[in-house]
Amino acid sequence: MHEGASKFWYIVPSSHADQLEQCLANVDILDRSRCHAPMRHKNLFPNPIELIQSHNIPVYRIEQCPNEIVVTCPRVYHWGFNGGLNIAESVNFALPSC
Repeated sequence: MHEGASKFWYIVPSSHADQLEQCLANVDILDRSRCHAPMRHKNLFPNPIELIQSHNIPVYRIEQCPNEIVVTCPRVYHWGFNGGLNIAESVNFALPSC
């Protein structure tokens, strides 16, 4: 993020990706009739407290401030929101070993 208000991220580690997918499939918010991988392009904002308490899925919260970067690894689910106006960008990349 370049400048402005903080961004707040919620992150589920890849070790619990299958558990998160199963949890969300059970609440019927994913339409698998048109796509076999709807989590890849769904706009979701699961309640992190509910995930932790009801499904025992670890969710980590981080605050990204100006001049900081956040790197997510494969199968790390993430969502969040801006705490106000900011200037930020995202870049997708993959290392040759991926």
